[in-house]
Amino acid sequence: MWDFIDFYKDAVAKHPIWSKFNFVYSPTESYEDIGAFFNEVSKQAYKIRFSYIEESQINEWINNGQLYLFQLYNKDYAEGAHGRKNLHTLYWESLFSPENLSSIVLKLNGQAELFYRPQSIKQPVTHKMGSKMLNRRDKSGMPIPEAIYRSLYLYFNSKKTESELTLVEKSYLDQVVVKDVTHEIVKDRRYTKPEFFFHVPITFNVNADGNEYINEQVMEYLKDNPDVNIIGIDRGERHLIYLTLINQRGEILKQKTFNMVGNYNYHAKLEQREQERDQARKSWQSIGKIKELKEGFLSAVIHEIAKMMIENNAIVVLEDLNFGFKRGRFKVERQVYQKFEKMLIDKLNYLSFKDRKPDEAGGILRGYQLAQQFTSFQRLGKQSGFLFYIPAAYTSKIDPVTGFVNHFNFNDITNAEKRKAFFMKMERIEMRNGDIEFEFDYRKYKTYQTDYQNIWTVNSSGKRIVMRLVENGRKQMTDYYPTQEIVRAFKEMGIQLNEGTNIKSLLVDIDASPKNASLYGALFYAFQKTLQMRNSNSTTEEDYILSPVAQNGIQFNTNDEANKGRDTNGNWVSRLPVDADANGAYHIALKGLYLLMNPQTKKIENEKWLQFMVQKPYKN
Repeated sequence: MWDFIDFYKDAVAKHPIWSKFNFVYSPTESYEDIGAFFNEVSKQAYKIRFSYIEESQINEWINNGQLYLFQLYNKDYAEGAHGRKNLHTLYWESLFSPENLSSIVLKLNGQAELFYRPQSIKQPVTHKMGSKMLNRRDKSGMPIPEAIYRSLYLYFNSKKTESELTLVEKSYLDQVVVKDVTHEIVKDRRYTKPEFFFHVPITFNVNADGNEYINEQVMEYLKDNPDVNIIGIDRGERHLIYLTLINQRGEILKQKTFNMVGNYNYHAKLEQREQERDQARKSWQSIGKIKELKEGFLSAVIHEIAKMMIENNAIVVLEDLNFGFKRGRFKVERQVYQKFEKMLIDKLNYLSFKDRKPDEAGGILRGYQLAQQFTSFQRLGKQSGFLFYIPAAYTSKIDPVTGFVNHFNFNDITNAEKRKAFFMKMERIEMRNGDIEFEFDYRKYKTYQTDYQNIWTVNSSGKRIVMRLVENGRKQMTDYYPTQEIVRAFKEMGIQLNEGTNIKSLLVDIDASPKNASLYGALFYAFQKTLQMRNSNSTTEEDYILSPVAQNGIQFNTNDEANKGRDTNGNWVSRLPVDADANGAYHIALKGLYLLMNPQTKKIENEKWLQFMVQKPYKN
């Protein structure tokens, strides 16, 4: 092997091109394998230099048809362009900067491609100078429905009278943002002419040590590091993406929805676009694009998350949703999460910010590597650098104060006899402070999961939101009060419940015959709904968590102002999750904290997690 390497060294020195690289080699005897030699050569086999050519020579080649000159162009090079340049522009320019050429970080690769896009709009829509333009969003940032927008556009351009507007359209008149057109504007100008696109691959961080697995280094950095915070990210329907930032004491530092990014309401816009696409399908009209809107949303969110990671020295924790779950939600247009994970990993693989100097930490030439290079979801595992995946179990419907979770398996409790037997196993059923208390031991029941604490007392107070049948067989979300329903059921039996009434003793004397089935049915349903923690009504926009378990006489409720306190600046902040999706993001972050406190953990077992939530060792 050493003879072979010496042959290569000699051949390179004689080669007319290879010799120009001025390779510097290690002693031949130091190579343990041929790959080490090739890697050493590969790192040095890249050189960029400028060759200056007379303008007259270039013009001659152009005139002779030997050379075609193309202008590389994007919006950052437009006349009158201002503000910071796009990251891709900065990458391209940095390739040829003296800083990069003196110590290569960004490497220009071969296999560039040129694409041609023909003109697709033959009759462009233009906004004439002196006409009016309308923002697609109203003054509050909400998107204006397409049909209403078109009607208002005609009205403000004197092609429609106010009397021709509907009442709904008139309601937008004070909310719409109208601008004067000071020069002719062509809508979708880029599609009105043919264009060429130049794609060129670039290698980032070219002198990295080649070790693609950074997970061990990350875990070593995180070990016993009290300055690391945790970002939990939840993905749902009501909130496209919800984020909660906590410290290692479990305290909430920030919680926010990404329905709104900046002043743009992506949730409302995506919802509107879905409705328009659905109507277009039904009427056989052309279907508008939603892909660009989704990618714009993801790009904006990922930038915010990456920035927050750096500013707060934080890891990111997501639910490990299996692939089947993701595919099952493709039919819902707002579910943009298939690309979210990959785009986030790609961003974190070489994270740079355009507002930093190129050679500053986090600049173009000194990007952060916070994740491994993405290969596939199957190979992703439970960690990619500072990005962690945790099992989704018991993160949403769990009480953050007491750690209570509903484990009951009610499937086979289908008649009065079984329902009576169910309540007879309870330790206590009493009326206390005007509500019904149920004390039980999970070990006496059929459950989905082994609990840690086992003995709990739940309270029927408060409102639940349930699905009920109404007229004509329709289903509708309605308010339901377990205490009232239990009191009413006993009253119909001629029994008045009072403070201190021992309801379990009453049930001993009420047999499970058909005539009493309605009582046991009402009591059993009320108990089930007492355990219902998440309550949502899309019509009223209600969405809250209400725990049935009281601590110090208070049940956790995301609507409760008691959850709030003041920060060091005197501002009101929430000490606990503010809504149902915030509750999920908070517990995802807490599972990340569990991993930090138990770095040897390969899998978070449910029972250990429930113990963690009851004992809350992080408070110490």
